[in-house]
Amino acid sequence: MDSASSTLEQPPNDLSPTPAGAASASFARARFMDLPVELRQKIYYFAMIPFPETLFPTWHYGPSASWCPKYLPPICKTSRTILNEAAPIFLQEAKLVCPGDSREFIQFLGSIPDGKGFRSVRYSRLYRYTSDPIRKSVDLSFERRCSGLQRIGLHLLRSDMFCIQSSTPDTGRRRTATELIAFLELDKLVLECVNLHQVTLYCTNHVWAAVSTDLPKDLASSILKLLPGGHGCKQVEVEVRTCLAIQSYVKNI
Repeated sequence: MDSASSTLEQPPNDLSPTPAGAASASFARARFMDLPVELRQKIYYFAMIPFPETLFPTWHYGPSASWCPKYLPPICKTSRTILNEAAPIFLQEAKLVCPGDSREFIQFLGSIPDGKGFRSVRYSRLYRYTSDPIRKSVDLSFERRCSGLQRIGLHLLRSDMFCIQSSTPDTGRRRTATELIAFLELDKLVLECVNLHQVTLYCTNHVWAAVSTDLPKDLASSILKLLPGGHGCKQVEVEVRTCLAIQSYVKNI
C-alpha cells in the first residue's frame, strides 16, 4: 500500500472518532451541549411538536427514575442538564390539567433550578380544587408559586357551592359571590399572579341543579365586580362553565 492510499484511509483531522459503547451517549450529549443556546432551544421546540398540547401530570416511575416524569418528551430524559433546559420550554407551551394530586408535580417543578419550573407554567387546570383543606392549601401554594400563570381553571364540587349549616348538617345554603371568592381565595390569586388574565370555574350540571333550579347567570359578573381593582392596566376575565352554557365577563384592573 502506497503512502497516498494510506493517507486517504485516515479520518479527517477536524473530526474526532466517536466512542463506542456506553461512552457514545455521553459523547453525543457533550457535543450537543456545545451547540449555541439558540440552536438547542430550536431543537427542543422541534422535538416537542408531536406531543399533545394538554398534559395530564401523572407519576408512574419509581423513586429511582422520578427525576423525569413520563409525560415529558424523550429528549428531556437524555440527561438532567438537558431536562433543566428543555422542560421550561415545554411547560410554557403546554396546558397542565391535574385530575389528581398535584404534590408530586409540584415536587418536579421545584427540582428545576432557579425556579424556572414554576415560572414557566402558563395554564393550569385543577380538579376537585377544594375537596379537602390540605389539598386546597397545596393547590393554592402551587398556583401562587407559578408567577407566570396566565389562565387558571378550577373544578368545583357540590360542597364548594354550599355553606353547611351547623344546626342542620344535611342541608345548606348557596354561597354568595363574596363567600365564594373568600372560599377559593380568588382575590389573592388575582393579586399574586401578576400575569393572570383569565379565571374559569367549572361545574357539572348536577352541581348547578343542586345550587339552583336555574343557571346562576349573575355569578361570573358578581365575582368580577368584587375582585380587587386599581392595580394597573390589567385585564381579567372570569368564566363560569357548564355543559350547557358559558358565561364570560371582562374587567380591567
